[in-house]
Amino acid sequence: MGLLILVAYCAAEAQSGSQDNQISPVYSVAPNVFQIGQNPDTLFSLTNENPNATQTVQPGDTFTFTLGVPGSSINAAGASAVVNSSTLLSSDFQASLGPNPNQVTLTYLGPPLPLPVGDTISVEATVAVTQVASGSV
Repeated sequence: MGLLILVAYCAAEAQSGSQDNQISPVYSVAPNVFQIGQNPDTLFSLTNENPNATQTVQPGDTFTFTLGVPGSSINAAGASAVVNSSTLLSSDFQASLGPNPNQVTLTYLGPPLPLPVGDTISVEATVAVTQVASGSV
C-alpha cells in the first residue's frame, strides 16, 4: 500500500497597511500522513499566533480547510468544533462538509469575540485517499 504525505501550511495574502492587530492563523493537520485504503479521523486546526491581535471572530465567519491532494476527499465531519480557547466555545461553531468533496467548513455562530494568541479551533473529519500523492491544506 502507498502512503500519502500531506503538508499543512498557511498562505497569507499581503495587504496594505498595518496588520498587527489582525488574527494570524497557523494551520495544522494531524495525522499528516495517510495510507491508501485507510480512512483516518483527522484533526484540522487553526491557531492564532499574533499576541497583538484585537480582531474579533464575527458571526457568520467561515473557516474552510481544503485538501489540495489528488484523489483525496473528506467523507464525514464532526458536528461541532473542538475548541481550546479562553473566549470561544465548541457550541459557537457548526461543522459541515464542502462546498467541494475535498473540503470541510467551520462556521462561527456566536457573538463577536477575540481569538487570543495560542487559542485553537479544530474540526475532526474522516479523510479518504485513492492514490499516492502529496499536497497542501
